Amino acid sequence: YGLTVALGDHSVFDRFRGEVELSLASVSSGVAEPSYRALSATANAYYDYRNRTAWTPFAGVGVGVKSEAFSGARGRGWYSPHTHQFNAAVQASLGVAYAATEDWAVQLAWRPLGMPGGAGEGWFQLGVRLNR
Repeated sequence: YGLTVALGDHSVFDRFRGEVELSLASVSSGVAEPSYRALSATANAYYDYRNRTAWTPFAGVGVGVKSEAFSGARGRGWYSPHTHQFNAAVQASLGVAYAATEDWAVQLAWRPLGMPGGAGEGWFQLGVRLNR
């Protein structure tokens, strides 16, 4: 599962918005199988490509930190028995938001996240945004 909570503001500049984000991800495939848990905190900046429709494309970047914990069965070549790492992280975001009402938007974004040494991941994120 994954959960992301962000708090931001766009009142200073119309097309730019900033936010602070906290994300949690957890994957487990059983008691004897590998598991993964990650917690990240980032400060993000976005640019909204506003137009005359309800659809608003956006692009963003962020910097922060990420803590990861891996565990798994011995002999499977997977971070055995337990590994924890804490790194700086950078993130990008490309997506589109649909203004369902004046206050609420639904958005879909591609979010790659990278760390020093080339390690990284990416995912699609579907979310709901309150525009106030």
